[in-house]
Amino acid sequence: MFEVVVRKEGSQGPGTALWLPADPYELLDALDRVGTKRLDEIQTMVTAAACEIPNMEFSPDLACLNALAEKLASLNEVQRTAFLGLAVMEDRTSKCPLPVSRALNLAYSTDCCHVVEAINDRQLGRFYAEEGFVQAVDGLPDDIFELLDFEKIGREMRLAEGGVFVEGGNDVPGAYVVRHSELKQAPPVPEQLQRPNYIFRFTLQNEKAPKRTAVLDLPATGDRLDGILKELHVDTWEEVCIKDHDGAIPDFPDRCEHFGSIERLNELAKTLMSVFDKGQLSKFKAVLEAAQCSDLDQMERIAEHLDEYVFSPNLRSGRDIALSELRCMLDDETLELLLPHLDAEGFGRAIAGNQNSVVTAYGAIERRDGGPIQDLEPPAPEMGVMTL
Repeated sequence: MFEVVVRKEGSQGPGTALWLPADPYELLDALDRVGTKRLDEIQTMVTAAACEIPNMEFSPDLACLNALAEKLASLNEVQRTAFLGLAVMEDRTSKCPLPVSRALNLAYSTDCCHVVEAINDRQLGRFYAEEGFVQAVDGLPDDIFELLDFEKIGREMRLAEGGVFVEGGNDVPGAYVVRHSELKQAPPVPEQLQRPNYIFRFTLQNEKAPKRTAVLDLPATGDRLDGILKELHVDTWEEVCIKDHDGAIPDFPDRCEHFGSIERLNELAKTLMSVFDKGQLSKFKAVLEAAQCSDLDQMERIAEHLDEYVFSPNLRSGRDIALSELRCMLDDETLELLLPHLDAEGFGRAIAGNQNSVVTAYGAIERRDGGPIQDLEPPAPEMGVMTL
């Protein structure tokens, strides 16, 4: 529904792009990529929208905007037409831009409207006359009925009701919308993102009967895994395919060339739950990105040996690394004089290369032993000299 760019407040960086509605882990990952855990520390800018909402004021409230996108995505064509009609009514009665919070109320109020297949007063007037809403013309012979001024009837009804015409588009049919009851209040939107109680959430489907679907959260018990097979009416996991996914590892189905057994995936989820509990998920994702890891066994080893890595979430570019290094060597005044004459980005990249450090979307990561980050094997033990 919306494409947004999210960046940390005060940051000069490019930010990270995100399509809304987004799943819980997608939102959390976007915050990780801009270097904060709090919604009130970010700026959100809408760069594209699937439908044009009249006089919409896109506030920086990411949670509220995502809630609006979720609701709009769930509406059918008629409901979406009703929503746009309500937005047009708001635009005509209010001189202020439409806030996201108010638009969310409108999205939850689509059943407070009647939607009629009419795009002008003439079509609207004919509809009202044919359906018995104009008592004065009831019972007229067909030849006399066709002589009626349907355009005048439609205009008078529209003005009396306060209804509006909505132009047709790619995702909505043109129609007449009129409100018949009071607007509803949308459920409250949490001020901060809530941590999901799963590591992976898969929407699965029967490969031979795609309409049979089930949602599986990992980690899960053995009984739950068996229950999923029963829900999908299959005997083995080879008969199951993935329809949708949300999880702690971004693009996990695309990243992994081979899942292995569901039991193996469940074990990885249990290991990552411990990583999340310790607040080290950003560090884990940084190692995955730096090492270009797509193997389940290697992922589990990384998760179990995160202490072997040094994570610097505040170092997100070569310039950041250069400034961090120079601040240890120079006073502020000297550093201020030097910076205009220095390729800080290139200098920082050179330092990172010398230290086998890799700058990721989540911050800089390096191994404590100084080895290449791509080498995921544990260092070989040093050979001692045997003495008698």
